[in-house]
Amino acid sequence: MKIFRSFACAFKGIWRSIRSERHLRFHFFAAFCAGWLALRFQLTRGELAALLLTFGAVIGMELVNTAIEVLTDCIMPGYHPAAKAAKDIAAAAVLVVSLGAVAEAVVFFWRPEQWALLFEWFAEQPWRIVLAAGVLLLWAAFVWGFWNKPLQEYEKWMNEHRAN
Repeated sequence: MKIFRSFACAFKGIWRSIRSERHLRFHFFAAFCAGWLALRFQLTRGELAALLLTFGAVIGMELVNTAIEVLTDCIMPGYHPAAKAAKDIAAAAVLVVSLGAVAEAVVFFWRPEQWALLFEWFAEQPWRIVLAAGVLLLWAAFVWGFWNKPLQEYEKWMNEHRAN
């Protein structure tokens, strides 16, 4: 069925981007952390809905930025001011959406009493601190990529065309 192939292509695109784009991995981890905090802080359904839409906007914009970068490199393998401008503008779009997400996080999570409770929750059981440290180490490995893999077909194509 054609619809299943479309979804398969979309998920393949997400997976390729996760494997090759450090910033996308960072955004996924930030969404995970914000989601965890949202559950701990017991955000309202409306706040959760806004948070989910923001996750989608930031990650979606990062995917669009990646697509623009790849396409621009295919069309213009060497340096060109217009190609640089296209990449810079796409990156600016990600920055704008990301800054909006940070502002939303400040509004939703600016709850000093909740932060105090969270710190107490960690202090009650020291193993939670060890677990959090482990998650941060895994995060570093995930984002900065011990398994980072560039888009091989793309890299191969670019190398072939640069040689010509």
